[in-house]
Amino acid sequence: MLKRVVLITGLIICLLITSCLVSACSNSSDELEESPNPTQPQTLEQNSLSCIADVVAQVKPAVVAINVEAISYDILNRAYREQGAGSGWIVDEDGHIVTNNHVVAGADTITVTLDDGRVLTAEEVSTDPLTDLAVIKIDARDLPVLKVGDSSASSIGEWVVVIGNSLGRGISATQGIVSSTQVSLAVSPGKHWMT
Repeated sequence: MLKRVVLITGLIICLLITSCLVSACSNSSDELEESPNPTQPQTLEQNSLSCIADVVAQVKPAVVAINVEAISYDILNRAYREQGAGSGWIVDEDGHIVTNNHVVAGADTITVTLDDGRVLTAEEVSTDPLTDLAVIKIDARDLPVLKVGDSSASSIGEWVVVIGNSLGRGISATQGIVSSTQVSLAVSPGKHWMT
């Protein structure tokens, strides 16, 4: 389950920040032509790496780590505590966060770790199992908000950055390219999610 949480959450965040990366890189490409030191011009590779770092710096404050706990029962009806993790992003300054339904479904407690280190408990949870989306609310104000891009504008070969709570180990980032579009992933039997 945890691998699926990381995959789906990572894909959603990846697609939402693609346009941010493309914008940052195209701005950096313009700057590449006007190198301040003509004897040591920037290479495209160096420029791409700096624009990826710029995207991470811009987006990371609005990405949160979500940890959940639930009581489950074994075959002998003995209770045990089950833990899980996922990622989310802040969509308004008043503490609304989007994540996946499967991250929070059935959880007894949901804690959110912000980029500044604060750990807050979710007060409200709204879920939609059909789209595998959930909105949770924390008690916080003046939060950084993630600018949402248009994933339908993504093209094969574009650079993307994935930022999330990979394997429940805190917020990390990695990069790659859009390898395919219009792919249907099985979320659960009979349900598919289009990327």
